[in-house]
Amino acid sequence: RGYHQVPDEQAFGSYFTRLESGGSYDTDKINISERNEIETNAQKSGQILTTQQRDSYLFEAQPSQTVNIVVNALDADLDPIVELFDPEEFLIASNDNFINRGKNAVISIQLPESSFVGRDVLPNPSTYRIAVSAVHGSGSFTRDEEEDINVYVKEAKTGNYELKLFT
Repeated sequence: RGYHQVPDEQAFGSYFTRLESGGSYDTDKINISERNEIETNAQKSGQILTTQQRDSYLFEAQPSQTVNIVVNALDADLDPIVELFDPEEFLIASNDNFINRGKNAVISIQLPESSFVGRDVLPNPSTYRIAVSAVHGSGSFTRDEEEDINVYVKEAKTGNYELKLFT
């Protein structure tokens, strides 16, 4: 939004940031299936290989359209997380361990009609981004002598997953 160049009343305060591993960024947009989940084949598949890895996928949809996003783990150790970002890259939904789905992640959402701040109507269609990552293990215990603290080094929980997007 350019707040780093021209600050306004929203540009000040406390912020939370995190470091992410890039993962794959697939620029080919996923077509939304009009079938149910069982009849929808996986539109994308991927593999989590590193800690904090986030794979990204794009799709176009109409504002106010209801969509379902399912990320199924194909390997027992993988615990996927799915996040959905609006056209302005604001997080609008996320899930880990959907009810009665084990470790699989599911989002069912009616997409917003306007931007995150509510001032602008979103274009029709709009491009949304799905990010797939995974819960990681706490890893091994180690001592950081320089900081004089005990730490756990994060450990990647690797595995394969499939992604479905449908109405």
